[in-house]
Amino acid sequence: MIAALFLAALLPSPQSFRPIPVAPVKVAAEPGAAPARIERGEGQVPLLLPREEELLFDVIIDLGILGDLDVGDVTLSSGLERTPRGLPSARDVERKVELFDRAWVKAIAKGGYAGYELTQTLSASHLSQEWPRILYKDMQRGSENRERELRIGMFEGALTADYRSDRHCPGCTDHGHFVDSVWAWGDPYHCKKCKLAAHRIWRDPVHRTVPEGAVDMLSAVYIARAMVQLGVKETSFPIVDQQKVWRVKIQQGSTQWQDVPAGRFECAQMMLSAGLEPGEPKPEGGAGKFQGLFGIQGTIRIWFDAKSGVPILIQGSLPIPVPLVGDLDISVQLKSFKGTPAGFGPAR
Repeated sequence: MIAALFLAALLPSPQSFRPIPVAPVKVAAEPGAAPARIERGEGQVPLLLPREEELLFDVIIDLGILGDLDVGDVTLSSGLERTPRGLPSARDVERKVELFDRAWVKAIAKGGYAGYELTQTLSASHLSQEWPRILYKDMQRGSENRERELRIGMFEGALTADYRSDRHCPGCTDHGHFVDSVWAWGDPYHCKKCKLAAHRIWRDPVHRTVPEGAVDMLSAVYIARAMVQLGVKETSFPIVDQQKVWRVKIQQGSTQWQDVPAGRFECAQMMLSAGLEPGEPKPEGGAGKFQGLFGIQGTIRIWFDAKSGVPILIQGSLPIPVPLVGDLDISVQLKSFKGTPAGFGPAR
């Protein structure tokens, strides 16, 4: 997604880049409430999800001698809510609606340039039930549209991942998807590979078993955050990305002061690296690299506030499909915050 915004920014345009504002997320929570703790099994680092936190970041790409390019904003938020498990039937008016906890995290990246607009929303819901325990969604809207969904939980006695994605609807019989022929004598025909969200359909889901402790990509960031809060120096666990399972290793690095638009913070560095889970078949073609949030690759360095664990800075590399360009350095820098733990704030 970020790579697409960068490529759009290379196009000549008389207008300057204007990031699209991120809509606020409002979740009811009592002041000073402890974070929601999501246990992941014996020996596994839990998730600690703030109940009403919203962090806004600038996304900056380093162009070397050409300087830095601001390609958009990312909002990272989390919360906890009570969700109905279902509604009673009209014949069973005495039965009360059962409620259960849903802890969630969400990352929204927004930007646009020269008429190209894109919004990518990643969300992970952690549910207090066997199936699914995790519901992860990846939705892209704007000039390009697509959607993916991942469910992880206990199914028929095994930890299972259920993945599905959408695609353009070639050959469907919906005449609303037909376009007129450019020839006066030609008949209307089905559109070809259009980018309209309304013209996409879901593929059949794919099922597979996954290792114990497996999570989605977005939740991995909050595991790294919990490591800072709990004083854990190193861990590894499986991540499910589409139909593949990766083994992610997180190690604590140095503690340094970092200057970002929100101010100056003393930060603990957590380094995320990944390889295929042992026994996992290689991607088609014998190649393939692990991609983190929004397509960031390589070893991902996340700098968390050393006291509270609030993420301050995310650094990595971004592959650009342009000859002689290659990978570029990218940084996601905190610029505003609310709902953070008591006492959190910049040194200046």
